[in-house]
Amino acid sequence: MSRLRDLQSQNDRLRAELDSINSQLSASNSDMGDAVGKYREALLEANPGIPPELLGGSSIAELDEALAKARVVVEKVKAEMGNLAKEATVPAGAPARGELSTEGMTPKEKIAYGIQRKGGTS
Repeated sequence: MSRLRDLQSQNDRLRAELDSINSQLSASNSDMGDAVGKYREALLEANPGIPPELLGGSSIAELDEALAKARVVVEKVKAEMGNLAKEATVPAGAPARGELSTEGMTPKEKIAYGIQRKGGTS
């Protein structure tokens, strides 16, 4: 009977110790979550060109990996935007003056345009 009481007592101590360790683990996990969140905010502040949607993770290592991938994506987008900007350049200055196209004009507009070209009034 004494042995049984000793085992029960030891069991109770171990359960209490386990509860204490679980409480400490829970608190540590909460602190780690807070630290990871603050680290993410610091990364976003230090890298304003990185969209927040591209920077996710539940650990510091995951955030570092996401940051590296996000930088690659941002550089690709910048390069593509630069290429598109080069293709869509508009020459400086006013366009050359030329004849007005009568395509799409109504007959009345064509007559008024013809009279105006000849120096008449419309």
